[in-house]
Formats: sequence, C-alpha cells, structure tokens
Amino acid sequence: MQAYFNELYGDVNYESVAYQLNRKLFAELSAACDQIAGLTLSEVELKKRVAKLGIGAIIQRHTKIDIKMHVFKGGPNAYVYPMVEVRNNPLVYNMWKGFIDTKDVNKLMKVLDNEDMNVGYVDLKNAKVEGAFTKIPTNVYISTGIVTFLTGEELAAVILHEVGHGFTFMQMASTMFLRNYALSAIADEIIKQDDAAHRIVLLRNVNDKFKESKLSPKELEELAAAKKAGEIHYAFLNADIAETRSETGCDFYDLIGAEYLADQFAARMGASTALSTALKKLFDAFGSPESKTYMRWLINFVEIARYLIIMTIPPLAIIMALLVILFGLNPQADIYDKPFDRIKRIRQQLVGELKLITDVEVKRKLLEELKTIDDVMKSLTPFISIIDKLWVILVPSFKKEMRDKSVQKQIEDIAYNELFVHGAKFETLA
Repeated sequence: MQAYFNELYGDVNYESVAYQLNRKLFAELSAACDQIAGLTLSEVELKKRVAKLGIGAIIQRHTKIDIKMHVFKGGPNAYVYPMVEVRNNPLVYNMWKGFIDTKDVNKLMKVLDNEDMNVGYVDLKNAKVEGAFTKIPTNVYISTGIVTFLTGEELAAVILHEVGHGFTFMQMASTMFLRNYALSAIADEIIKQDDAAHRIVLLRNVNDKFKESKLSPKELEELAAAKKAGEIHYAFLNADIAETRSETGCDFYDLIGAEYLADQFAARMGASTALSTALKKLFDAFGSPESKTYMRWLINFVEIARYLIIMTIPPLAIIMALLVILFGLNPQADIYDKPFDRIKRIRQQLVGELKLITDVEVKRKLLEELKTIDDVMKSLTPFISIIDKLWVILVPSFKKEMRDKSVQKQIEDIAYNELFVHGAKFETLA
C-alpha cells in the first residue's frame, strides 16, 4: 500500500510520520476534551461547547487540516467525511459510493482553480498538509453518546483517529493526482505518434510498469489504433487504479488498511494508550465476542443454526452459493481488524517509537504505556467463529487470502518485535 508513495517521496518511508515526543497536539486536544468528557449534554449544548473549546482549531493549528467539527445525537460513535470524496474516486469502495454527494467536487474545483493555491501536498514527516489541501474541509462527527462514554484523553484519541482518515485520504489522493497527470502526459505523447508500430512499442513500455494489472496484447493493439489520447489515458488509469489500490495483492489485508492507518496516525500523535482503552470500552459496549465469553458461544450457536436453516431450504442454499461465487462473500473480508489484532497493531506503534528513542526517561514512559496496552490485550481473547473457519477451509481462494494476510502480519511482527521492548527494559534498569 505504501510502496507507490516511495516512488514520489524517495527516502520518505513507511515510518515517516514523525513521532511527536512532546505530544503537543494530543495534550492540547485532551485538555479541551476534558471539559466535555463524561457529561450528558444535549446535541445543541454539546455543539456550543465544542465550538467554544475550538477543538477543530486546535487540530488545524498542528496539522493545517481544515477541520470542521460536527455533533449528532446518538450512542457512542464518531466518523469522518473528507470533502475530497467523489463517487468515481478509485480510493472509494463501490459499496460506499451511493452515500457520497458529488456536489463536493464543485467546491474542490473552486479551491484548486485559485491560482495562488493550485498546489497541494502532504508533509509525511511532520504529519501536516500544505497548499490547496489546507483549504479542503475535513468534517469530523462525534455523538453525544461518545462524549458521555469516554474520558478526555480517550475522546481526543478517537477524534485523532477520524482526523487520521482525512490525512490518509489526502495523502493517497495527492499521489493519485500526480500519477493521473503523468499518465495523461504519456497518453498525449503516444497519440502524437503516427506509426502504429512505434505506438505499440511505447504502449508496451508503459504496460511493463504494471505488475498485476497488465493489459493484454489484444488490448494494446486496440489502443494503438486509438483516435484520442483520452482512450489511452483511461485504459492505463484503470490499470493504475488496480495497482495503487493493492500493493500487496491481498484483498483481505488491504481492506483493513484504512482503519489501520487512521489508528496509526492517532498512535503517532501519542494517543496509543488512550485509543486502546477507548476501543476496549467500545468492544465491551457493543458485545464483541473477543471481549465477552458468552458472545462467543452465542455467535457460534446463531451462525450454525442460520446456516443449517439455509442449507435445508434449496432456494436459499442456491442464493448463498451464488453470492459466494459472484461477490466473494466472506465473513473474513472486513474493514476492521479483529479487536485483539487491532490493539496489537496500535501497540506496535509504541514499539516502533522505542526503536527511535534514546532518552531513557522517555523510554520508561513508553514502557509504562505498553504495560497498559498489554493489560487491555489480556482482557481480549482472539476469536474466529466455527463458520468463519469453515469458509476458509472450503473455499481455496479464501484460504489463500488468509494465508497471504497472515504473511503480511508476520512481517509486521518482525518489524516491531519484542527485542526492542526487552532492549528498552534493559536500558532502563539503572
């Protein structure tokens, strides 16, 4: 997922969001959230207090993202709506496109048409946006219920998670914009060539850059006869979308990427512990099977009963089989990690920080935070239902996906292995 950013930013790598050791943003945001956390407020009153506290302004001051805070009435919940979303954006999954209002495109175009703000980029090292991206609103929504439910630090961590979605969206969008411009320029050059054989050579050279989504020889021949550059641009853009959407080639792993990167953003602002305890509260509140023993038995019982009923009614069994064949329907295909795995990956961010820190006192603080997260992990039991296991066993393609996902997770374990933790403990013995 990250490799194509490296082509653009060179030595800026996967760990390039600077660890803010003073944690100014998180500390300032937590102090503001302390003023409303734990209170039972109406939607109107909460809206007034959020505006008075300047929560959006605090985030904007540190990240330059134009944060618009919104409040809604309901149970514990929060979400984000990046203004740059459009229905045909390749970063948006098809299932979500129906919920996107394309009128936002016009607002975005007005920003980009401003000649003084026609360049936008994302500063990965310092977790900031620049240029046109500073003018594109990112709308963060928090519920009255989540304010009542969490502590100030936990609420700040959840808000930073949502901000992380907006930051990541701009990060990927900026790269896709540049790639789009490059492909457009390539298409313009190819269409200028009068010789069909020369066109084929150029098309093959471009096609060879793709790994998993190469065009077939027949498709290249058809493109060589194109009358407009747009035809070539469109064909290669579609191929490029497939490449940028999945660097690993593992859909199950890529699906959880958005939530993981948002968690990562919050963690790298210093919110690892607070985000972990906030998520644990939410897991408990919503009856996660990894948090509640009785839910594990209940889910297994309900799923087995449901599938037995389906299989005893031929039409339903046929429909289920068609859904699997046509849409790859699988309970393992989720946009979230399982609770235990999610907390573990947040913990890895603290381990990553330990790799970079030389100050012994800071290491002691990080080790204390790790202990808190370890306690959260001990309260969770990894769980895969019986039906989930059967799906993976019975469908070969799903089995391969799960194996590939496991490999990616093992790579993460190596990058953030416990040797760094034990080394830090040894250094802080004195």
